[in-house]
Amino acid sequence: MMLFSSLAHAQTLGTYNDTTIRSGENIIITPSAAPTGTAFISISTNKGFDSHLSVDATLGEVRVSNPKTLGTFTVTLDAGNNVTTNFTLTVTSSECTQFGFSADTTSTITNAPLLMTEGDFNEDGLIDIATSNFSTSSISIRLGSATGFTSAPDFSVGNIGPLGMK
Repeated sequence: MMLFSSLAHAQTLGTYNDTTIRSGENIIITPSAAPTGTAFISISTNKGFDSHLSVDATLGEVRVSNPKTLGTFTVTLDAGNNVTTNFTLTVTSSECTQFGFSADTTSTITNAPLLMTEGDFNEDGLIDIATSNFSTSSISIRLGSATGFTSAPDFSVGNIGPLGMK
């Protein structure tokens, strides 16, 4: 009977998948299983990691908020009594390189764009942009592609420049 009692109260931490996050994002990392027998869990990482880290001792969820330092970091969770687990957290740039854009991708818009909006206008899963161009009384629409934005003619909206977009 004592053996059963000690097993019922054994401390465990779930395992965590190595995770990649873009600089400036927030994420919750969920373990394979909730911790058992833990009253608290401390969390730590390498020196130089510039972000807020927290862990929920009941669910085991790790929250990473707004990381700024790029690189690969070892995150360690410690429940005491030599019960620890580690995973790797990689922080990447928040630039558009995840879409395949190079850092110097440009798309020309007519003179004097007044307002800009973005969305997935053609529902292909890529971000598209539209601008209202006051001086040329036109609207520019650039559809997103794997390498930037497509070139397209502007659409005339009459003799008075557009003042807004929705």
